[in-house]
Amino acid sequence: MNRTKFAITLMASLFLSPIAIADVTNGENNHSILQTTKTTALEHVLSSFGDLAVQLPADGKEQFSIVMLYDNQCKYCNEFLMSVPELTANGVTVYVMPFLNHGVYSPESKTMYLAWSTKQPLMSLLKNQLPSQPDPHTAERIFEFTKFAQNQLQVTKTPYILLENGEFIDGFVSPDNLITYLKNAS
Repeated sequence: MNRTKFAITLMASLFLSPIAIADVTNGENNHSILQTTKTTALEHVLSSFGDLAVQLPADGKEQFSIVMLYDNQCKYCNEFLMSVPELTANGVTVYVMPFLNHGVYSPESKTMYLAWSTKQPLMSLLKNQLPSQPDPHTAERIFEFTKFAQNQLQVTKTPYILLENGEFIDGFVSPDNLITYLKNAS
C-alpha cells in the first residue's frame, strides 16, 4: 500500500514539476525568484566589499549606478568595459568588481589578484604592468567576494551586472539597451 502511494506521488510530481517551472519562467522577468533575494544586493556589495570596487563615475550628475562583476579573461566583460564611457556620459556610475570566474587558484585569477594589488587595477591590466606578488589582504578579499557572489548571488558567469532596483543582468548587454532600460525602470 505504501509503495502505491509513493509511486502515485512520484508520478504526480513528475507531471507537476514542469508546470511549476514553466509558470516561473513564463513571466517577463526570468529572474523573479532570485530578484527578491537580491533587492539590496548592489548596496550590500558596495558596503561589504567596496574596498575592491573600481569606481568609474558618471560625467556630471549621476542618475544611476551599477555594479559589474568582471573577469579579465572574459571577452564580453572586456567588450562591456569598453562601453563604459558611453554609460558614464549618460549619467551612469559603474563600479567594477573582480570576480574569479576561472577558479581561485588559476593563472587567470592570479592576474586579477595582481591587478587589484595596484592603485589602478584596470590600467594595470590594460598596460600589463603587474607587480610580481599580490597583496595578501587584497587576494583574500577578492576570494571572499567571489565566494559571496557565487553563494549569495548565484553568479556563474560574467559579465554580471547588478542594478539599483534589485534586478541583475547575467551576460552582455549593449550600453544603449542598458541606458534605455535604466531610464524606463526609474
